[in-house]
Amino acid sequence: DNATNCRILTLQTTRWGMQPRAASSAEQALAWLDAGEVFDAAVLDVHMPVMDGYTLLTKIRQRLSAAQLPVLILSSSGSGFDRSAGLGVTQTLSKPVKAAALQEAIHRLMERREAGLPSQPAPLAALVPAKPARLAEELPLRILLAEDNVVNQRVATLILNGLGYELQLAANGQEALDAVVQSIGEGKTVDVILMDVQMPVLDGLAATRELCSQYPSPVRPWIIAMTANALEGDREICLAAGMDDYISKPVRAAALVEGLRRAAAGLAQRRMR
Repeated sequence: DNATNCRILTLQTTRWGMQPRAASSAEQALAWLDAGEVFDAAVLDVHMPVMDGYTLLTKIRQRLSAAQLPVLILSSSGSGFDRSAGLGVTQTLSKPVKAAALQEAIHRLMERREAGLPSQPAPLAALVPAKPARLAEELPLRILLAEDNVVNQRVATLILNGLGYELQLAANGQEALDAVVQSIGEGKTVDVILMDVQMPVLDGLAATRELCSQYPSPVRPWIIAMTANALEGDREICLAAGMDDYISKPVRAAALVEGLRRAAAGLAQRRMR
């Protein structure tokens, strides 16, 4: 039921070549099953309003056996493990679940599922594109993310990693400034800064003004503002501070891709002057 956790899990499993469908409630999950939709596995959170994960699993087992739908449970550490007895739970994972642990659990789940089927299905690798096109191959950019919120950092990192990018992280505007200075000194200039507007120590607007005063346009990174306010006039305030572009939070993959395309084009024009 937690929208942020749901989005993070969706991004992670998509990156692994899966095709996730995220239900925001137990009722929605049951409606999909009753409509005849078929899934290879289910990941159920325990703590949900109205109908918790164990109640949902009980209702699922009235429809599908453990062989037909293997289930992973996500639970706060040590809570309610005894309620999974007899419900065909493949594994219970403690929250917050780490990506590597979830990936390994799903891998083991699919191995068990395939071993128990009368006929071997197509290998999982056949369902995943051999090498999905990645934006980083088309637009090789050095990216710095300046964001103090850990959840927002993780979401943006998942999106950018999925596009093929490795990125630097800064928790405030001062750290962003220091990272730019260091990158220039090492000859590995940052190309793009995704700059949160509201940060401690030094906010995004102040950090941008400092960058604009220190570095001429051809040397300065392309600065993309990120703000959750989305109020009329916010874009103008960001651009007036010297930022080059603006995207609203929560950051969406499509908006980020378009922003990086504009950044690559803008940088190319700058460096030709």
